[in-house]
Amino acid sequence: MTPNMDPKISQFVILEENGNDIILKTGFGATIKRSGTAPMPHFEGFSVQAPEEMADFRFDDPSDRSRFFEGGDDQLNCVGDALSRNIPSWDTRVDVYVEDFAIFGSVCEAYEYLLRIIGTENAMYWMMEEPELYKAFVGRTGDFLAEFLKAQIKAGQGRLSEVYIWGTWPTGTACSSIRPHGVKSSSRRSKGSSTSAIRTA
Repeated sequence: MTPNMDPKISQFVILEENGNDIILKTGFGATIKRSGTAPMPHFEGFSVQAPEEMADFRFDDPSDRSRFFEGGDDQLNCVGDALSRNIPSWDTRVDVYVEDFAIFGSVCEAYEYLLRIIGTENAMYWMMEEPELYKAFVGRTGDFLAEFLKAQIKAGQGRLSEVYIWGTWPTGTACSSIRPHGVKSSSRRSKGSSTSAIRTA
C-alpha cells in the first residue's frame, strides 16, 4: 500500500479535458494523457527536459505528514486504468484493511522513480551522455526515497507486516520484501539505501 510518493505534493493540474480524454500534470512534473479509448495512460512530456535540469529539480519533504495522513491526488495511486481524484489518506486506507490482511508498505527503487521525472528514453541516454549529472540525480533520488521509507514505517505505527521495494531496472525486474524491524524475508536484488533505511527505521 503506497502513500503519496510524488516528489512535489500537489493536486493534479488539469491541462485539457474533452469527454473521456484528459491531460493532466502530476507532482512528478509529468504530463500524462488518459484516454477513454485506451486501457492505460501515457506520458506526453516531462518538466525536466535537459540533463542540466536534473540538478535544479527539487523534492518536497519526504517525511511531510500530508503524504501519510491527508487525502488528495498522487500519480502512483490515482493514474492507472481509471483516473481517481482526492483519494483517502494512506493512514485511512491502512486502517480499513489492517484487521483482515497483512499490510505491506511500498517504495520503489531510484531508477523506477526517476523515469517518471525525466522519462525512460532520457534515463537511458543521460546515464551514458552525462554520467556525473545522472549519478548525482540518482543519489538525490535514492536519499529522498530512503527518508520517505523511514517516515512511512514510522507513520505505520506497527501496522506494516513488511515493506515491498519494487521497480524495473534496465537489466530486469527487481523486487524485495523486507520486514520493518530489519529481517529480510526475500530478495532478488538489494536496494541499497532503501534497504538500509528499513534496517535503521
